[in-house]
Amino acid sequence: MKNQYDIKFLAFALSFLILLQSCSVYHSSPSTIDEAIKSTDKVKIVSPEQNTYKFDHLVKIDSLVYGYAKKNSLAAKELSGQMIQKDADGKYAKIQLYDHNIASVHLKNHTASTLVSIAVPVVIIGVLAGISYAAADSISLEWSGN
Repeated sequence: MKNQYDIKFLAFALSFLILLQSCSVYHSSPSTIDEAIKSTDKVKIVSPEQNTYKFDHLVKIDSLVYGYAKKNSLAAKELSGQMIQKDADGKYAKIQLYDHNIASVHLKNHTASTLVSIAVPVVIIGVLAGISYAAADSISLEWSGN
């Protein structure tokens, strides 16, 4: 019975760690569109209406700015009227961005993203290990031999 509990706990812990690996943290200070285009990193754009759209990267073609978002993302769904095309593989949508729709641009913070991906699971696993140790320490098993 203990083996089954260990496997379930391990599966849950690994699932949680994989989930946290996809977390992205963005700088709180805004950047310019040109900095976002040069960075080729993930970008968060806030509209004047305070809507948040996340893009994989931005590009500038003939003085027009385009954002590449995953085709099923919130950005692709809400900005479908500005969608130019979907990639051939169907993973990304190319969305034209207009200056009047952009209030601020935030670049991905690599340091904070890495810390969150590593520190949060380590702390959680440490707390769970501490709880398990405390629970195991308070249980005393007595074996009666025949």
